Amino acid sequence: MWNSVSDSTISSHAAAFVISLLVDSTIKAAILLALVAAVMSLSKKVSAATRHLVWLLSLAVIPALPILVLILPTWNVLPNWLASPAGRARPIASQNVYQPSSAMTLSQSPSDGTLHEPTSQPSNGTGGDEVNRPRTGRAPITLNIWATTMQFLLVAWLSGCLLSFAPWLVGSVSLRLLQRRSARVKEGRLLLLLHEFCTKLGIRRPVQLLVSDQREMPMQWGVISPKVHLPSSALTWPEDRLTAVLMHELSHVRRHDCLTQFFTTIVAALYWFHPMVWWAGRQMKDESEFACDDLTISSGCRATEYAQQVLYVAASSYPAPLFSPVAIGMAGRSRLEERVRAILDRGRNRTPLTMTGGVACSALILMISAPLVLLGDKPSNSTSRTTLESRNDANQHLNSQDTRSDSPLRLGFIDDSAEGKRSIAGSGHAVAFQRPAATKYLMSVEIFASRYGTPDPPDEDFHIYLLDEKQKLFRAFPYPYAMIERGAERWYTLKLPACEVPERFTIALSFNPHRTKGIYLGIDKNVKQSHSSTGRPTKGYRPITENYDWMVRAILVRQVPSESPFVSAP
Repeated sequence: MWNSVSDSTISSHAAAFVISLLVDSTIKAAILLALVAAVMSLSKKVSAATRHLVWLLSLAVIPALPILVLILPTWNVLPNWLASPAGRARPIASQNVYQPSSAMTLSQSPSDGTLHEPTSQPSNGTGGDEVNRPRTGRAPITLNIWATTMQFLLVAWLSGCLLSFAPWLVGSVSLRLLQRRSARVKEGRLLLLLHEFCTKLGIRRPVQLLVSDQREMPMQWGVISPKVHLPSSALTWPEDRLTAVLMHELSHVRRHDCLTQFFTTIVAALYWFHPMVWWAGRQMKDESEFACDDLTISSGCRATEYAQQVLYVAASSYPAPLFSPVAIGMAGRSRLEERVRAILDRGRNRTPLTMTGGVACSALILMISAPLVLLGDKPSNSTSRTTLESRNDANQHLNSQDTRSDSPLRLGFIDDSAEGKRSIAGSGHAVAFQRPAATKYLMSVEIFASRYGTPDPPDEDFHIYLLDEKQKLFRAFPYPYAMIERGAERWYTLKLPACEVPERFTIALSFNPHRTKGIYLGIDKNVKQSHSSTGRPTKGYRPITENYDWMVRAILVRQVPSESPFVSAP
């Protein structure tokens, strides 16, 4: 049994992943809303109900953009602006390389012949045995800034979401208190009119009618249990005013405007930094008022009388900003003149929304949004996948663009994006490879890693083991803990004396971690099947049952470079 130690802090790569999705969807949302606004400006003869649906569907697409980008195929033409400095393509020669800290010896027990852990011998200070140790306590500045920025942006976005949604929560609590201080109408003229208009508008849900002297503005709220609030003075209103007010508020119930307003609040909270989302929400809310006016007039109210009552309500009452995120007032003063003109316009299209209109609106938004959804980041050369035509789908990623005999060949099953990281307590990491026939010599090993624990690295080594097809250890190399920097993960190149490896071989790493020190090794879940395992040379290795691979790559050459400072090991 082995235990995995999970990272308890926000991963910078996870933060960058979320922020990149937000940036991508923000840009696409701006384009989408701009196109919808252009279409709406050319469709002024369309009814307000139809225009309301178009804005609603466009806002519904925006939070779905990040999900659709992940599950649908993409046209990879956009730049990846938020790529990690550690994950960008770099030539092999430009990476930080480290030599083995000392030679290794393999010992066998004279009694049972069991292979024991390799032990380090002191370096003689010559040639390839010299340790290239970095200074401790210095993190890569560029990568640290990138990681900190990504985490800060994620926290800022989450904080903005909470703050943007807070007014809705405050409004809900305030309306609950208002409901407790209001009297529910259970009989009389108001209740009869309420039932009559509900029947006329086809409302089958029970609607509560509340009356109080707390607010003068007629309001409607409630997604599941709709409520209409009237001021106490409504008990003495003339019938034409009661008819206008009740028909308008019940039109909101008929159209489920509180539900669409709640949805808009969620989208605005998720994209609180996007002014066009707030503007589109405002447009949708205004169109809902126009649509309710149209429905009220179409249901029998005379336009002139209805306009007079709207002006009366607007003049005799004040909007309640505390309730506005949740409740819908009858007559806000924003765009009041335009609203009255629309009420009195005899040639206005007041057609309610039909099934055909709904399908047409959905098709319109689909045509506008589909090309935007399919646009994706252009992959870098370092993450392009070239499949090696060999059995067992071995070595999917061969990042070699040079076919010369002395050019290095990078073998691996992973790309440069880590979906997690793990440290194996009491065990180690291993990845099995199959080399092409022409590349016999292993020159270096690349790992995507970071150190954790105390700020100062332990004065000890970790080890790379080379195993053959039967998992028999034939080479081992130590490297100082000090070479792996504490903090964010990045790629490290561990240089080896050029050694010939069999066609099938395994690279194993042992970090001997515990609570105060250890090394995280990145994992990549974007693999077809796992080629990784866990264990130690003395205990054997067990394949990983989950579908991921350790982020380890092998650098091989077809022949030992003549200018290499390393020589083939005996």
